Amino acid sequence: MSHVHWRPPAWLILLLAAVIYGTYQHRATASELGVAKEIGGMAAYWSPLETADPVAGGAVFDGIVGSRPGAVAAGLAGVVAVGRQTDGDGGTDAAVWASVDGAAWARVPDGNGELGGPGNQDIRGIAAWPTGGSQSGFVAVGVDTLVTGVSAPADGSESAESDAAIWVSATGVHWQRVGHDVDDLGGPGAQVMEAVAPAGVGMVAVGWARTGLFQGEAAAWVSSDGQVWQRIESEAFGGPGERRMLAVTAFPDGVVAVGWEADTDGVHHPAAWVSNDGTAWARATNVAGSIPLASLPAGASIDQLPIGELRSVMVTSEQILAAGHMTGIAGERVGDIDGALWTSTNGITWNAILPVERGTAIFGGPGRQSLVGVVAAQTTDGLRFVAVGETQRVEPVDDGPDDSDDAASTDDAGTGPADGSSIGAAYGPPVFATWWSADGNVWRPQGVLGVGDFEASSATALITIEDRFLALGTAAEPGGDAEPAAWYLRLELARPDQPG
Repeated sequence: MSHVHWRPPAWLILLLAAVIYGTYQHRATASELGVAKEIGGMAAYWSPLETADPVAGGAVFDGIVGSRPGAVAAGLAGVVAVGRQTDGDGGTDAAVWASVDGAAWARVPDGNGELGGPGNQDIRGIAAWPTGGSQSGFVAVGVDTLVTGVSAPADGSESAESDAAIWVSATGVHWQRVGHDVDDLGGPGAQVMEAVAPAGVGMVAVGWARTGLFQGEAAAWVSSDGQVWQRIESEAFGGPGERRMLAVTAFPDGVVAVGWEADTDGVHHPAAWVSNDGTAWARATNVAGSIPLASLPAGASIDQLPIGELRSVMVTSEQILAAGHMTGIAGERVGDIDGALWTSTNGITWNAILPVERGTAIFGGPGRQSLVGVVAAQTTDGLRFVAVGETQRVEPVDDGPDDSDDAASTDDAGTGPADGSSIGAAYGPPVFATWWSADGNVWRPQGVLGVGDFEASSATALITIEDRFLALGTAAEPGGDAEPAAWYLRLELARPDQPG
């Protein structure tokens, strides 16, 4: 790969100078950090990030309806978030946001047109090259939908012809689209890269390929330099129905990827795969069967449940943690889902973490809850784990005037019919929610975060930066459309002078 001597534009130099100055001049107090809630001797403070955008005016994470940061990574060059944004022609272009420390951000302009083009482009995953190697900078992966006006297939629409796509950058600011290889990145139907991670001597990307309704297979690619990619063929990726890898990370024994699998009925079940080097893969066989029968709703069998998927995966010195959701437990309504965590030491054998307190699942409750990310950081008070996701309350459906007592009957929380059925109920807008743990096994909910005046808010990515946690997602004010959003979290020992 040729080396490009890049000179940062004036707007970026001014922004970075402001960030550095502010970092050393002011450390926000607890009350200035925004929402605070005492949780089991800890206090969690979430701070919405609002950074002026010298390129487009307004704020970096506001004002672009239809835009969405979907992944984030930190490297020597800084912190980079990636996703998509509307392009003004009814489609989407890939989007990049850059930061020195995760606190102040700038939207990266696409001066050379590498992030856009005909059709729709969407970056789904990003990873930084490890320090000390022959490569440096970032590798981002995603999808290029070739049919103009057709959304990138987040829902796996089989009508969309799309190919996997890769971008590389040495700085996080100047990006280059990797040349398209039809044999390894394309083909009939949809090919999508969802995530990428450094592993072995290069990078491993994972995703999926779909050829028809409820028909498709998981997919993996490997590269030693980020420029030339090879698609891996494996019997572990296929079978009747459909399979997708959504996240990947390296662990001491190799690489682990997580996602979901479905039979020809289209019902999703959690799934995981492992590899020594990203080229030869094996499928975990017990993820869907790792739920204790005692935790399932009455009358359920282990062959029926759990219905759900794994959305993210991380590794500590002791275990692998995967986050996602499954069919609701503890006697919840039909149609409810709960967030869930799975643990493993080898990627093949998994155990579900389904903490229940006072009859309610810690990651669940009435309505729908899901986890999209889990990370760990060494804070001043020790190792702390944080999981982020969203919750949707059950709301009564107004089918017209009804003066009967039964029609007005709801449960104490006002979340649905008192008998717990799903009839006459609908789900409200998603709201950003978080949970924390000191060991990755015993978890506590932080509660629902009403960040600012947002009516709806949803997390899409989570990362640690030193002893703090950064979450990215979208948020919508009452009556408004969802726009990009970012929040910082600090966990501290609760003290009497801090808000709780």
